[in-house]
Formats: sequence, C-alpha cells, structure tokens
Amino acid sequence: MRRRFLAYFLEVLKPFYTAVDRLEVGKHTTQPAIVDKRHGRLCSLLAHGLLGLLLRPHKEDLLAVTGYFFDECVGFPADEAEVRKSIHHTTEWGKRCREVELQDHQFLFGIVQGGTYQALRRQSAQEIAKIDFDGFAIGGVSVGEGHQLLREITGMTAPLLPPKKPRYLMGVGLPEDILAAVHRGVDMMDCVIPTRYARQGTLFTRTGKLRIMDKTFRKDKYPLDTKCQCYTCQTYTRMVLRYLFFTKDPLAETLATIHNVTFYEDLMGDIRKAIENNDYENFQSRWLNAYLKKGQK
Repeated sequence: MRRRFLAYFLEVLKPFYTAVDRLEVGKHTTQPAIVDKRHGRLCSLLAHGLLGLLLRPHKEDLLAVTGYFFDECVGFPADEAEVRKSIHHTTEWGKRCREVELQDHQFLFGIVQGGTYQALRRQSAQEIAKIDFDGFAIGGVSVGEGHQLLREITGMTAPLLPPKKPRYLMGVGLPEDILAAVHRGVDMMDCVIPTRYARQGTLFTRTGKLRIMDKTFRKDKYPLDTKCQCYTCQTYTRMVLRYLFFTKDPLAETLATIHNVTFYEDLMGDIRKAIENNDYENFQSRWLNAYLKKGQK
C-alpha cells in the first residue's frame, strides 16, 4: 500500500520536476535551505520564514544546506508493535541514506522516532546516533499527542542525542512550546504555525494571541503589537487590518504573515540573547508571564 501511494505521489509531482530543472533552483542562490526527503520538499529559509516547494525527492544537486532522510513517522495513538516496526524502517533507511554522497556544503540529519514509548525512544536514539549524521532530529511529535506529551517526549529524547551536534525538533510550534523545547536542549525547530495562523486572522503579540476579526477591534487604532517594528505594525492599525480581513482583501493575509514571521524572528533573537547572557530561565518566566493570559499558564 505504501509503495502504491508513493508511486502515485511521484506521478502527481512530475510536472514540478520539469519546472525545477528549468529554474535550476539552488544553483545560483546563497540562501540556506532544508530539503525534507520524506516528502520531497525544499524549504528555503528566507528571512527565517519557510517557503515550501514540491520537488523531486533525493535531488542532491539542489543547494540544500540540510537534508533529512526518509523516516517512518507513526500517528498518535499508535500501539507498541507498530512503533517498533517504524523504528526498524527508520534505522535501515537512515543507513542507506547516509551512504549517498553529498556536496561539500550539504549536511544530513538523522531522525529519532519511538512514539510515546520511552524504551523505544531510547532504542531509536541509540541506533540513529551510531550513524555518523551531522545533526539529529526529534521526529514523531506534533501528531496529536498534545502539549504535555510533546514536552515529555522532547525532554526524554534530547538528552539521548550527541551533545556536540545540533538537535532539531520537527513540527514545533507555538511560542510556549518553542521556549519549552529550548529549555530541554533543542537548537532548531520548524513549523507552519506563523503563516497558517496569519492566513486565518490569528496574530501573535507579546501579550498573547489576537484574533483580528473580533468586533472589539472595529475602532482600535493601535498597531497589532506596540513593541513590534515590522512593516505591518508600523503602517496599519488593528482597525484597518480587521477591515481588510472582513472584506477578504488578499492584502490582509500578506500583512498578517509579515507580522507573525517577524514576531517569531524577534522571539528567537531574544532567546539567543538570553542564552548568551546566561539568563534563559528568568527570560522564559518573564516572557511567558506577559504572553500567556490568565488561565492558560
């Protein structure tokens, strides 16, 4: 069944292959990029925002800084036997993928699976760590397990990974999850949340999420976030942005995306400064106290 689906998937993507070859994506750019070989996607980190393009899987000639091998991610919940089988597939595929010759500028990350089972997480981490990857990803999260389990899985997996290589948490996340992940030793993350939420009219501010279609913003002349220096906040009020969403003006989604991506950039910059100043725990506490509304902590 998996092979039939993959064959169909690749057939559907054929038109994209030609377009990519014609464009010669990556041959004339210096922008860092991530290729996720599980789904054949190239994600270009333009201004730290993820721009996804459907591309041919295993296309080594693309200028991809970091690639991830073809793993098997199970959903939630999943029984132990299913997870154990997925670990076996993931390890074997990892070994084969590591044999592929990469260009000098490219790096390949391993992916740890194991579901919510601590023993299987440990087994997967040990097997993947034996392979000489350039960094290691924590996979199998953000698949419906909820915030508490996500943090527990991250906390149990991160210490099992080689300490001198980057640790990447896949598919995360909300600001509070990012802060929790960094506290547990994670270095890198990715997620569609900033842009997806923006398209739906949910904006992130330093005092919590804001749903711009709420009627309380009909006459609000303040920017989305008074401390934000993005183009949206420096140019448009909440009232105007609400009107643009209300009238379904395409500009609304663009402006909201600019703000949310900038918010995440600012958050990551503040996290880095706090770590450099050896003040991360205090920073995390202060930031969450301001961000989380009463009853959400």
